[in-house]
Amino acid sequence: MLFTIFTPTFNRMDLLERAYQSIRRQDHTGFEWLIVDDGSTDDTEALVQGWIENGNDIFDIRYIKKRNGGKHTAVNAGVREARGEFFVILDSDDFFVEGAFDILLYNLNDLESTDLGGLLFLNKYSNGNIIGTPFPQNGMVSDFPALYYRQAIRGDKSVVFRTCCLKEFPFPEPREIRLISESVVWHPVSVKYKLKCINAVLVEVEYQQTGLSNSFYKKWFLEGLAFTNFYLIQHNIHPWKDYPRIRSGEYIHLIINSLLINKSYFSQLQGLMNKCLYILHYPRAYYSYQNLKKYVKANNQ
Repeated sequence: MLFTIFTPTFNRMDLLERAYQSIRRQDHTGFEWLIVDDGSTDDTEALVQGWIENGNDIFDIRYIKKRNGGKHTAVNAGVREARGEFFVILDSDDFFVEGAFDILLYNLNDLESTDLGGLLFLNKYSNGNIIGTPFPQNGMVSDFPALYYRQAIRGDKSVVFRTCCLKEFPFPEPREIRLISESVVWHPVSVKYKLKCINAVLVEVEYQQTGLSNSFYKKWFLEGLAFTNFYLIQHNIHPWKDYPRIRSGEYIHLIINSLLINKSYFSQLQGLMNKCLYILHYPRAYYSYQNLKKYVKANNQ
């Protein structure tokens, strides 16, 4: 099977229909749609089972329901279960534009003769505007850190990975952490295997008020940010020699979010250099913490 469309979802029954219809309109075969339900309490399961039992689609739909653990755990489950050579991510509040699979298949066929790890495509808003910035050159080969931290690319992009590459870099799943940034996996995968960047729109995005972007200052969100920055530092994902400004920011955000949730990662940092840099960044981070703690208190009462 050439590719798996993967959709993680949590209480998004009202939006999945739109994603489903966008896949049906593509009129292509040879792929599966894998939905991983991260413990929804709405009628998502009944909705998807209805599609499966109806049997009118020219593609396979598979549905997996798991205990709620956060999107990163749903991605891990999806990668383990995917049957496609390529892993195409479609969030539950997004949908494919008309002709998306024609663009996708053309570029996947071209990619099969290379050892690249995947593809990056543009996204757009419902008003037609491109999200963020296009790539400097269509067809360029790069990685996430180089694109976002050196070439100032902005905005969410649609990513397609070789499934085998994602199997090599699973998300960590620490207990009680419900949010881990995609950067802990997307960045090292793209650095090792590189991605081909395509200036074509694959997906239309509609950000939801109940999504992650509306969760700042919630304790569970801050816990995820603290762990993410700890992980990025611990695994040297953005080396100081290549990305000093980004690495400095990771220490600052680790300290700020650790203070906001009253949990220190200092003793877990490996290496004298990491501990010294943590201490050097502490005064600046503490100043920011003093300004932010009132917002956290107000949002967690």
